[in-house]
Amino acid sequence: MVLLTISLIILGAFTGGMIDSIVARYPVFLFAGWKKEAVELLELDFHVHLVPRRQSSEKAVDREAFTVRMKRIKLRVLQVTTAILFAISGTWVGWGLQLSILIFVAILVVLSLIDLEHYFLPDQFVGVLLFAGLLVNTQSIFAVSLNSALWGVIVGYFALWFARSIYRRIRKQDCLGLGDCKLTAAIGAWVGSEMIFSAIAIAAVVSVCYFAGRAVLFNNERTARIAFGPWLAVGGLAALLYSY
Repeated sequence: MVLLTISLIILGAFTGGMIDSIVARYPVFLFAGWKKEAVELLELDFHVHLVPRRQSSEKAVDREAFTVRMKRIKLRVLQVTTAILFAISGTWVGWGLQLSILIFVAILVVLSLIDLEHYFLPDQFVGVLLFAGLLVNTQSIFAVSLNSALWGVIVGYFALWFARSIYRRIRKQDCLGLGDCKLTAAIGAWVGSEMIFSAIAIAAVVSVCYFAGRAVLFNNERTARIAFGPWLAVGGLAALLYSY
């Protein structure tokens, strides 16, 4: 058990470094592709205007050094967090199932960080998560059966879609994106129809507690945009570990 835990911690730290690189580069790659498609679709003349580079000042150098330090701190925090999640998840399920649950955790971490920074959930990662869950549950590893996993996908998507539609009709604005609905469907492929509502409930409760505490500590400060993906990830992982 000790050897397994140490191995998972090392693997988690290494994976955290890879995740940091993916999160930094993949959204930029997507944005560039979307911009190119928009320019071609609208038939616009897109010219790059070169701005003369300003001479570096002491403030610019200090700002750049501070940015580098913050990136290093962020990397270390991510590596430690991923190592802890890998150790807990891997030792929880035991030998033979580590690969599946580590894939689940790694993709959730990637999606959470992208959502926190850019407020969207890439379909590519969500799709991989969904089909990986269905593949794993062909052997009924986490869900009761493949049928339960399929119903988890359907129920997960439409549960958040209905909540989104009701809120939009009442408040005339969106509270959730379709990416959140897709992520819930992907989590449903892993936890099945029996646990998908538990995952959603945990995500809702934890997020409400966080933002309520934040409002109290920061004088009722309100955030215009809220990333719900990380809270769905927390709820999904908690439900998956509880159901095993």
